[in-house]
Amino acid sequence: MANKRVLIVFSSTYGYVAEIAHEISKTLEEKGLAVDLTDLRKTRRNNWPYMEQYDGILAGSCSGNTISFGVQGDGRNTIRKELRNFFNINIQEIIQKNKFLGVFRSNPFDLPVIISPEPVDAFFEQVLIERYGFKPPICAVFGPVIDFSRSSKFKYETKLDLRKKVKMLSKRTGIEFDMKGYNDFRDWDRIHKFSIRFAEMIDSSLISSDSVNHCPNCGGKIESSWKFCVNCMHKLK
Repeated sequence: MANKRVLIVFSSTYGYVAEIAHEISKTLEEKGLAVDLTDLRKTRRNNWPYMEQYDGILAGSCSGNTISFGVQGDGRNTIRKELRNFFNINIQEIIQKNKFLGVFRSNPFDLPVIISPEPVDAFFEQVLIERYGFKPPICAVFGPVIDFSRSSKFKYETKLDLRKKVKMLSKRTGIEFDMKGYNDFRDWDRIHKFSIRFAEMIDSSLISSDSVNHCPNCGGKIESSWKFCVNCMHKLK
């Protein structure tokens, strides 16, 4: 039987989301899936891959405008314009042909993720539902990279704004930051688990004994005796 195929598309301003995409790709390939990566910032629309050849699609973004997850902003630009264009063109085909779709993002200003990622994930999912009319089977907001070093890719104004927000967070929580260096809060173990979970959604034969108490489609908790997931009605046996 041919390997299941996955497309990973991403839009990465600073390169940090690209690093996540490549790490996810490596994990999926280790699980036996065939993976193609497309950098939407470097690939013309007429060269985008056809969705029909893939069993699943993962879409990653460093986000457009920063949102504060329920505190400020309406989340309309929670993913970059390149990924918004990708969804506008392909989302109906992805839904109609029942392709598994995962979405992730990482942004320097996503500071709440450092404290507690689950509420941020939930807000991100709600934004996608309201904005695009679909609920992705899996989505996550990974922690930020905050680079204050001389080699930083951030603009001067971005550094100033980040420095102000980081100092406020540090004072409130006690979390320590290197105010002259490179701070990576992406949580690679969480990214690895996200990758494994997506792989299991694409190919149920990859489900390990560590995953049998979670639905391979929606990730909800299940009982060993269930034939269908009560959360999404995915067939389990």
